[in-house]
Amino acid sequence: MTVIISQAVSGLQDAQKQLRTASQNIQKNITGSLNEGAAQTPAGTSELREIPDRALVEDIVDIKQAEISFKANAHVIETEREIIGTLLDITE
Repeated sequence: MTVIISQAVSGLQDAQKQLRTASQNIQKNITGSLNEGAAQTPAGTSELREIPDRALVEDIVDIKQAEISFKANAHVIETEREIIGTLLDITE
């Protein structure tokens, strides 16, 4: 594996970790809102505590950054494959 591909794979893994963390944060906030809302409201109502806007926005931005990073690193791998293919064609 070339250094370029190794770096791109590392970038893919970092993006995956960032996506997982942001998704878990959103899930925790929503689950916490559901649990707290159910505990604090009278039976039969569906009122929920609002999720903190700042935390939610930061997690959504993290998800978008992870998406962009993942696509960019995948593109690096594809470009490396094309370059190697071109070099092999030239040397034949």
